[in-house]
Amino acid sequence: MLKAVEIRQPEDHALSLTRWIDEVAADPGWLIFFTHDIASTPTQYGCQPETLERLVSHALERQCDILPVCEALDRFGWKEAYP
Repeated sequence: MLKAVEIRQPEDHALSLTRWIDEVAADPGWLIFFTHDIASTPTQYGCQPETLERLVSHALERQCDILPVCEALDRFGWKEAYP
C-alpha cells in the first residue's frame, strides 16, 4: 500500500502536511501527494503555488527524493512489470 495525501484548502490544512514528510524522512518509504488544481485562487480541492513550493522545499530539506510516480516506478524496475 502506498500513502497518498491530498493537498487542498484551507491553507492551514495544506501547510500541516509537513508532518507526513517528516514521518517518511524518519522512516523511509513512499509518500504520494496529489491535488486537483494549483492556482492563486484554487478550488476547495486545490492549493496555491506557494503551498506546493513550501511542501517541496520542506521535502528537499529533509533530503527526500521527489519524483513523478512513473519515474519512481522506473527507479525500482516496476514500470516494466506493471505497464
